[in-house]
Amino acid sequence: MLKSSGCNWSLEKYNPYPGVMEGVPASRDYSGGFMVKLMQKDLGLAMEAALASKSATPMGH
Repeated sequence: MLKSSGCNWSLEKYNPYPGVMEGVPASRDYSGGFMVKLMQKDLGLAMEAALASKSATPMGH
């Protein structure tokens, strides 16, 4: 697919099929990494700010 019109970013840089590329989630059994921890921290900060300002977070629960 990389040599045809089906070539795309996902196949070239972040292949979703296990064993094709090292260091991508598919080759690590889709285990979370730093980015998951960073997102969790940021979402926690956003929820704290929402609670402090009494803002609604209908999709944050």
